[in-house]
Amino acid sequence: MINLSQQFVTNVDNVYLNHARLSPWPVCSRQVVETFVIQMQQPTAAVMLEWEQKQQQLRQQLAVLLNAATNTQVALLKNTSEALSIIATGIDWQPQDNIVLAVQEFPSNRLIWQALASQGVNCIWVDLALHADPEQALIAACNKNTRLLTVSAVQYHDGCKLDLLRLGAFCNTQTIAFCVDAAQQLGAYPIDVQSMQIDFLVACGHKWLCAAEGTGVLYVASKWLTRLKLHQYGWHMLKQADFTSLQVEIATTAQRFEAGSLNTLNELILASSLNMLLELGLQNISNAITERIDYLWQQLNSLGCEIITPATAKQRAGIISFKIPRINTAKLCQQLNQQGIICSQRGDYIRLSPHFYITETQLKTVLPKMKHCLLILDNYT
Repeated sequence: MINLSQQFVTNVDNVYLNHARLSPWPVCSRQVVETFVIQMQQPTAAVMLEWEQKQQQLRQQLAVLLNAATNTQVALLKNTSEALSIIATGIDWQPQDNIVLAVQEFPSNRLIWQALASQGVNCIWVDLALHADPEQALIAACNKNTRLLTVSAVQYHDGCKLDLLRLGAFCNTQTIAFCVDAAQQLGAYPIDVQSMQIDFLVACGHKWLCAAEGTGVLYVASKWLTRLKLHQYGWHMLKQADFTSLQVEIATTAQRFEAGSLNTLNELILASSLNMLLELGLQNISNAITERIDYLWQQLNSLGCEIITPATAKQRAGIISFKIPRINTAKLCQQLNQQGIICSQRGDYIRLSPHFYITETQLKTVLPKMKHCLLILDNYT
C-alpha cells in the first residue's frame, strides 16, 4: 500500500496549490528517472524490451482510467495540442460545417479549430459565463451543420466542470462528434468515455496525473480510428515492424497516430505516477480534492473574495479562482508565492488547485498567510 507521507513533500512552508499548471512528481516517479539514467549508461536488449512492455502496460493503465473498451483506442503522444491537431486535420470536413465551442477554451482547444476556416469550417462561440446552464447553451448553439462539439471537461480559468454525460448523450442523438479536452480532469475526477459517449479525448501528463511535461494522451473511439486521415508518417505506426519491405501497412489501432519513437522516459514516469493513482482509486482522490476545494471556498469567502468558480458543487472540480477587488491581482499572486502559497494568475483572477495529498495542516496556513499578504499590500497601496 502506498505511503503518501513518503511520496510527496508536505511541509507548511510551501503549500503547493498549482496542480492545474504543473504537478510535482511522487517519489516513485523520481526513482524511475534515477533507474533510467543508470540503464542508459549501457542499455541492453533486455532493458529496451522492458521499456516496450511498460509502454504497452501504460496504454492498458490509461484504458482502465478512461474505461475505454480496449487499450487499442489509446495513443501516447507529446501533448494535448498534438492530439487535437490529429483530430482536427483528420476529419473529412465539408464547406459550411461548423464546430461549437466555448469562448473560454484554452488556446490549445481554440487555435486548431479556428485554423479550419480556410476549409470553409466555421466556429460557433458560446460564452459560458452568460448562462446558468452552460450545457444547454452549448446544445442550443448546435445546428444541422454542426459536425463537432468540443469542450474542456473542466475550464482552466474558473474550474467550471461540465456534465459530459449530458453533452455526450445529445451529440450521440444528433450524430455530432464529441471531443473532450480532459487536461484538468484526468487524474483528479473519474471519466468514463463509454458512458459519456466520447468520440475523442485528449489530455496531458503534467497536471493531475503527476507526470512530466511533453506527455500526451489521445483516446479515439473505435468507429473513428481508421476514419481520421493521417498527415504524419513514421516507422512506429506500421502494423508490422518489417523495416525492409516497401509494402506499407499502417496499424488499425491508435498506434497509427504514433508516427515516430516515443518519449520513453516520460512514458515511464507517467506509468509510475498512474500506477500510484489507480492504486489509491480515482473516487478516493476526487473525494479528497472536493474536501480541499470546499475548505478553501469557506476560507476565501471569509475574506470577502470574489469567487468566479461555480457555487454549485456538481460544477466544481479541482480549481477555485478568485480576486479581491481592492487589491491588484498580479501583486497579490506574487506575494502569495513569496509566502509559500504556490498558485497561478489567470486573467484578473488567482487560481488555486490542490491535489489529494495536500494535508489539512498545510491548508490551515493558507488563510493566515493570505491575511499577511493583504496587510502588506494594503499598507503598500
